[in-house]
Amino acid sequence: MKTILLIEDDPVLGTTMKELLDLFGYQVHWCDSFSAFQDSRDHLFNADLVLSDFYLGDGTFKDVLEIIQKLPAVTDAIICFTAAAAQEDLEFIHNSKARYLAKPFRTQELREILEMFFQSA
Repeated sequence: MKTILLIEDDPVLGTTMKELLDLFGYQVHWCDSFSAFQDSRDHLFNADLVLSDFYLGDGTFKDVLEIIQKLPAVTDAIICFTAAAAQEDLEFIHNSKARYLAKPFRTQELREILEMFFQSA
């Protein structure tokens, strides 16, 4: 079973995404803030994928990516972001090697990007 580390600070969206990912057959560890992510490094080492919101209440995906890139075995990531993101952040997202998914997204879009990721991994 593939493991996803979900980082989402919105409690409604986080709960919904965790339930969807569970239904899709993934094992999910959910961090509800950047701080919780920092405290969950043991889960990070066991994750096949990080699925993160771009804007977290106490950090951004840039902070998450900085930690991921320092790991001996780099874990891949998918960024979820809103179309109202600042231009500078949109440029960062498009220039990063991470896959991305624009909010709002349909359940099928999430499923497809995860399937594509795990087929190519």
